[in-house]
Amino acid sequence: KIKFNPARSDNMIIQSIALLDQLDKDVNTFAMRIREWYSWHFPELKDIVKDNIMFARAAAFIQDKNSLFTSSASDSGESSEESNGK
Repeated sequence: KIKFNPARSDNMIIQSIALLDQLDKDVNTFAMRIREWYSWHFPELKDIVKDNIMFARAAAFIQDKNSLFTSSASDSGESSEESNGK
């Protein structure tokens, strides 16, 4: 670990490295929390999506898994009724 010394001229680089390390730690913590919390609602998703960024995007898109299945079924039903009516 690099120690902070105010007399050194490369303090900005040292602080930047420390900031990047802290950001990496925070992002990983938040990703683990998203996986853990959303897995209570939709446990199958953690096995389907392995990447943390794609998992967060999928969770934001899906939101409620019950509405995901009902909206896709109702959309297909509406389109078939429209085609039968014409």
